[in-house]
Amino acid sequence: MGEHFGAGPRKARAKRTCDMEIPEKLVEEFDPLGVSPEQFEEWEDKEIQAESLPELPVYGIGEASQAVMLVLMLRFMNKLLSALGEQPGACFKAQRILEIYMRKAKPDFQVLPAACAAIVGLVRKFNCDTMVPPAHLAVEASQLVKWLLQAGIETVFAVTAEQIKEQEMLVLAALDWDLAVPDMHNWLRATLERFLGLTQGRGEESFQWVFKRCVHEAMQIGMSGTDLALSPRVLANGSFCLNLVAAGLLTLDDLRPDTVDDPLEWERIFVASRLQKGANGATTKSSPHSKSMLAALKLATGCTTEMLKDDAHLTALAFGTVVMHVSV
Repeated sequence: MGEHFGAGPRKARAKRTCDMEIPEKLVEEFDPLGVSPEQFEEWEDKEIQAESLPELPVYGIGEASQAVMLVLMLRFMNKLLSALGEQPGACFKAQRILEIYMRKAKPDFQVLPAACAAIVGLVRKFNCDTMVPPAHLAVEASQLVKWLLQAGIETVFAVTAEQIKEQEMLVLAALDWDLAVPDMHNWLRATLERFLGLTQGRGEESFQWVFKRCVHEAMQIGMSGTDLALSPRVLANGSFCLNLVAAGLLTLDDLRPDTVDDPLEWERIFVASRLQKGANGATTKSSPHSKSMLAALKLATGCTTEMLKDDAHLTALAFGTVVMHVSV
């Protein structure tokens, strides 16, 4: 869930900015919600830094087995976080932390069950300041070890509390002791909060639908372990844009990138990217509300129209490569 595992360093890009200035009154409203321009700038800096990380380690267990291993690790963390009462956003956080840790520290695959359990404990503590005892996490990690063994992947026969503690320190060191790494859910939530502020709550039900649909899609595609090679912000922007179209709040032509000349080709790309074929109110017809909606979208995301079109295009293409393998 976007926290999607990348096969290599992200392509360097310039820092994102919006070509519209946010009114001071809105800045004052955004600040207590944690979605201020300063917060966006901080997240952007962290994303650019993460994009320069090296590729994931190759563990010599075969490409297919490594893909299965990644899926099982994600499934384990999501299942344990859910059992601990965490919301879906925690799953995005855990996946992003695991990706950064693996890319930066390149841990031996034998310690990955302990690392996954340690990350769950760190995310839990970060979210609610509640510590999960390392001994409990070690017991839970035995489930992941079992899954891996059933898949023919031998890591360790047991995970100890000491291994959990060691991995916690190594994960924190890889993150420079900063667990507030931006993930796709952060960007989606921030976009929603800004949208509701900009529209003064009008159309909240529709925007909430868009947000929930984005989260659902990201969870489904994220659990496939597929490399989308896109940053959390690009995926969040692209997904939000595509679901605004699916909700009938924007038209396909509003977001058609300059690189796609044929409107029918853009429609084909959009349709191929949809996880739920029936939930689609997309239209190619012009809308009298498009101009105001696009203006709000630019302020909500902190990006230009051109950036948003590119993000929607890249996300649609990426989703389209895996959607046929994902069930909803």
